[in-house]
Amino acid sequence: MGDKHPKFIGPSARECFPEIWRIIGPYIEEALRWLADASEEAGLAKAVVLSSQTIVESEDMFAHHPAAGSTPRILLAAADAEMRQYVQRLLTSRYEVEPVGDGQAALAAAYENPPDLVLTDVMMPRLDGLGLLRGLRSDSRTRAIPVIILSARAGEEAQVEGLEAGVDDYLIKPFSARELLARVQNLLMVKRMRDALQRELATHDEDLSQLTQELITSRQTLQRSAEAQQRSERRWRAVYENSAVGIGLIDMSGNFLAANPVLQRMLGYTEEEFRNIALMQITPKEDRETTRLRVVQLLGGRLSEYHVEQRYVRRDGSIVWANTSVSVIPGSAAEEPILVKVIEDITERKRGEDRLLNTQAELAHATRVAMIGELTASIAHEINQPLGAIVNNGEVCLRLVADAVGFGDEMREALSDIVNDANRASAIVATLRALAKRATPAKTLMHFNDVVNDVLALAHRELVQRQIKVRSRVAEDLPAVLADRVQFHQVLLNLVMNAIDAMTTVEEKDRILTIWGHPDKLKGKPAVLIGVQDLGKGFGAEDVDLLFEPFYTTKPRGMGMGLRISRSIVEAHGGRLWAKPNIGPGATFLCVLPADA
Repeated sequence: MGDKHPKFIGPSARECFPEIWRIIGPYIEEALRWLADASEEAGLAKAVVLSSQTIVESEDMFAHHPAAGSTPRILLAAADAEMRQYVQRLLTSRYEVEPVGDGQAALAAAYENPPDLVLTDVMMPRLDGLGLLRGLRSDSRTRAIPVIILSARAGEEAQVEGLEAGVDDYLIKPFSARELLARVQNLLMVKRMRDALQRELATHDEDLSQLTQELITSRQTLQRSAEAQQRSERRWRAVYENSAVGIGLIDMSGNFLAANPVLQRMLGYTEEEFRNIALMQITPKEDRETTRLRVVQLLGGRLSEYHVEQRYVRRDGSIVWANTSVSVIPGSAAEEPILVKVIEDITERKRGEDRLLNTQAELAHATRVAMIGELTASIAHEINQPLGAIVNNGEVCLRLVADAVGFGDEMREALSDIVNDANRASAIVATLRALAKRATPAKTLMHFNDVVNDVLALAHRELVQRQIKVRSRVAEDLPAVLADRVQFHQVLLNLVMNAIDAMTTVEEKDRILTIWGHPDKLKGKPAVLIGVQDLGKGFGAEDVDLLFEPFYTTKPRGMGMGLRISRSIVEAHGGRLWAKPNIGPGATFLCVLPADA
């Protein structure tokens, strides 16, 4: 394109894209030095190096290539004054640093004068680092500013939380000055390159619009000038063949006359095949009538052009989303008018938007689940009081009956059942309150037989309603494990409920849930192995790893977080949680934990 486009005439890329060349030039120079030492074409490579040195002669990117002559500006947010002073001293020699003491002040400063980069601590008063990040990403003025988060939290979960919120980099304290400077410089370099590329693309789009208009004008006013027409056509051909967007020419009947290479790749047809394709063939059926009406309005003069987000059908049947601009090239005495269609592929952007919407829906669901948990704890507290009264009154009646005359064994047995059932209900309520309570994990010696009994009591109603038979084959002599009882209630209950859901669609006679447990070994040491087996629809061996991925679910109303959280709990206790398909129908989930020494 550099040797054809009127605005980019020149011997090399540095003249076509000067802003980008100023940024990437040092790297190209260094790469060419390597090639010069290793390639048989050393002479040619060295010649290119010498020519590039007239543009770039420094190793320091930001000392010699600042945008518009300015020093990159960094907004530093940290509550700790010593930390702010330390980081500011590291950065001041290369950058302009604006320090603030909390996230709220940082957000206000960014809105007032957007910086080139934000460097923020996580823990701050008024507004923490993640809140600051969300505030930046929610405003169009600051959405694209790169953000580095400094945190003492080194776990994977903390980094995932930051990355999901949209952070560009995550630096764990303590960190080295060299690492900080390298990451800051890298992000600033990427931002500069992105900004320069956007400016070049904006210029390119303007050129495309201008050249298309020139083609329309030349077809109207320069029909008698063959030389002028040829110049216009040459410029059009350069843009047409080298454009970053798809371009199609369509006749009055809606058939393609030509399609540029980008459009051919976008839709999967060759140039020859496009000549036998109509516009409606690449338009989904539900969009064809709307497209036809727009074309009629264009050809009838009621519209001069139109711009719309539109879907197209690829040769393989998949869908491409595109920004589409359509205008009319007027005809002449010898030629009919034609349509020029400019198509920019935005499929990945649409997929990203869909993923964002799905994530927002999942987060909203998680919020609702948390609210239900809080409500459950409140209800459990209220129910526990009448249950306590029932137990007390039942025990009083038992004592009275024991001393009274004329009461048979049936009366005593009935009163005993009332007391036992009330105690069992109270235990279930206590388990629910513990699951709903947000408390620090407390590891105690735990017997899996008790956990299995508690979980089956919690799931009893679901098991009865769905007519599922339970087989408990947990060995009585299982060694105790040191674990958080509430968390393992959560793990086992999740596995049991998944098994119940998996058997909803199978025949009643095959709805069998088996829970078994026996002593085992883990890394050569005593351990406890627990298995939860169902006879449901199961899964393929290729899906085993996906089951534990965040937000992966096969349930219409599932969140896709249960198994992921369960595995995290088990691994935090030094154990392992995995799944395997049964030889027959269904699947088995296995959990192994180290036994208490």
